[in-house]
Amino acid sequence: MAETFEDKAQDVTVLANGNRVMGIPMTYFVMTLMIAIPIATMVKLWLGAGFGLVTLFGLYRVHETDPQALDVWINRVRSKVRVWQAGRKTLRPLKFL
Repeated sequence: MAETFEDKAQDVTVLANGNRVMGIPMTYFVMTLMIAIPIATMVKLWLGAGFGLVTLFGLYRVHETDPQALDVWINRVRSKVRVWQAGRKTLRPLKFL
């Protein structure tokens, strides 16, 4: 009996489907709230609410088509390699302050 695509994809669904709130991964959503609520209570209510709304809107736009989009961006920024050129790695210059 041949396996269907759904049977083969059962193992991978855990990697693709994480806990999401409004399309935003749960970790980023909770992290935003954990920063916005103290700002709202310690500084100004409108400042914390504005920070939370702007950050959540940005996270929603980033993750609207790809749930792992921000993770890919973060991995790219942390990479030592600046550009990929047909097998050659050009390293980023290291600057000491």
